[in-house]
Amino acid sequence: MITINESFLINVWNRLPVLIKAILLGFIVNSIGVYGWLLIVIIVPQVLNGYWLIPIAIFYLILYFTYFSGISSKNQTLETRRRYFRTLRPSMKVWKYGLISALFFVIIMQALFVLTFRLVQFPGDEFTTSLYLNDLSLPFAITIIVLSSLFAGICEEVGLRGYGQVPLEEEYGAIPAILITSIAFFMMHLHQAWMTNIMISVFLIGLMLGIMAYTTRSLLPGIIGHTVADIINFSYWWSDIGGRYNKAPISLTGIDLHFIVWLLILFFSILIFYLSNLNSLGAVRKFDE
Repeated sequence: MITINESFLINVWNRLPVLIKAILLGFIVNSIGVYGWLLIVIIVPQVLNGYWLIPIAIFYLILYFTYFSGISSKNQTLETRRRYFRTLRPSMKVWKYGLISALFFVIIMQALFVLTFRLVQFPGDEFTTSLYLNDLSLPFAITIIVLSSLFAGICEEVGLRGYGQVPLEEEYGAIPAILITSIAFFMMHLHQAWMTNIMISVFLIGLMLGIMAYTTRSLLPGIIGHTVADIINFSYWWSDIGGRYNKAPISLTGIDLHFIVWLLILFFSILIFYLSNLNSLGAVRKFDE
């Protein structure tokens, strides 16, 4: 039975513009996952052995994924959850192009970072000390990196590209929806210490993830690409676990082979990303017919 207060809140929610509801919903769904992970990181090592993070975090992720994907918990929100999760099962052709997109998304992200720090000086200490990963033992740092990447990849894609972007697509169309969620993705990362030099890259990353979700009608390629990219980012850019970037800006070295190679990698990766998403969209539209 719905109480008077619940009825009032439902009425207020229903009166909100789709733009506001979608942004709020995406933020809430993402936050349930991300802040759940932060609580686990803060509480578990104080109570149990730190490696209890692994089973507890995986259990929490399974609960999160099964609920927001609509796999379980049948109630009046089931169909909405399935729709927002983009439950279309991709055909083998869509899967193939989706995975190609995910791979070249990772390459594009790394190329953007490398080229950014050939144009400006890489602020090594600002990047690598913000998460304190260098202060942990190597096995525990790797554990934190993998789990953090899983939570970011799953929760941000489910929240933003699922629960945020789907209702925006239905109301305004694909292009406005992708732009809006990319702006939201950008805003969500503004508090990070490493954001200053890579603002444009972060916005472009959000665009690519939104495009993948739309063209494949699935969150899975984006989740895979996002998770793999974050494992690399946490290991290399935001810690010294995987080494440290040490190339000087081209203002000091001039345009060299390293810069030209990464420029070519970026160009051809964007081309392949574009073509693979175009093919994904074509395959999905044939499926719809």
